[in-house]
Order: sequence, then C-alpha cells, then structure tokens
Amino acid sequence: MSQDFINDLINSVNRVARPDVRQLKEILILCGMPAETKNIRYLSFNHHIGIQGDRTHIFSAVAVLNNRRISHFRLKGNRKKISRIIFNKKWTFNPLDFFLNRLRCDSGMTDIMAASVSDYTLLGILKQENISGKGYYRHKYVETNPVVAIPGISDWDLKRVIDFEKANHIRKVTLKNFTIYRQTS
Repeated sequence: MSQDFINDLINSVNRVARPDVRQLKEILILCGMPAETKNIRYLSFNHHIGIQGDRTHIFSAVAVLNNRRISHFRLKGNRKKISRIIFNKKWTFNPLDFFLNRLRCDSGMTDIMAASVSDYTLLGILKQENISGKGYYRHKYVETNPVVAIPGISDWDLKRVIDFEKANHIRKVTLKNFTIYRQTS
C-alpha cells in the first residue's frame, strides 16, 4: 500500500482540522482502504483534540469511502425517501449515520466523489465545544460538522463540499441539564 494517497487524505483534512498526523496515518494503514468491491471501510476509534482559547476541537476520522464504487453507494428514488425518514435528524442520535446518509442522498456530492482523481474519500466528524456564561446562565454549545476530505478536486468542487458541510451542521445546546438539538442550515 502506497502512502501517497494516505498523505493526500490527511492533507485534505488539514483545511478543517489539525489531526495528529502520525496517529491518523497509523490508523489508515492498520484499518486499510476499502477493497475494490467494497463501498466503505469504517476506521477504528480515534480522537484528535485541539484547544483554541475557550473552544475545544475534537476531530474523528470515521470512514474511508471508495470513490470508484460511489455510484453503487448512492441512494435514489424510494430508497432515498425512506432513508431520509429513517435517518432524520430528529431521532438519529448517531451523527455518523446522519452524515453518511446525507452524503449518500446528495447526488452533487457523489458526482464530485466519482469525478475525483483520488480513489478514496475520508469522512470525519468535527465537534467544537464551547462553554459561555457563568453560574446559572452557563451554556455549553457543541457543534458537530461532517468533514468530507476529497483529495485533488477543483476549487469549485471544494466550495460545493464546504457548502455541504455547512448545510449538515448540528448544534447541541445544554442549559442547566436541559439539552436542545438543532440542525442549522
């Protein structure tokens, strides 16, 4: 296994998060890439934590998608409608399921992945925690974003990827033991 595409995946992640490169490389090598006949390969548990002022950033690389088989992974028609109902933000508590389903249902994103020069796309989750206020008015905000790292795409396609990540942003607010989940668009 050549490390060139692994370095490309890590460099694509660097636009959003600063993971521990050595640890992420090790996880990508040990878990491997999806076989030619497989659509996805889930990665083992990993967290890359960074602190900026009052904000904590936690990046997790969760899956590698096979761009050459993305047309088989895409959802269309009734499957897409049913999947959107099942993996609705209101009752899906696992952000990976939610983000992966949104990616599979978005034909623009799957077209970008299929047209990419790279064989693989890294899917990650970026959580940003921020605590503000004091005492009773203390609020904890957790913002969860998908990270879709597609190496070797044009600036126009990168803008579309960034728009997809922003459109699927999830925000969780905790006010004195009362939690509110909200998807922002």
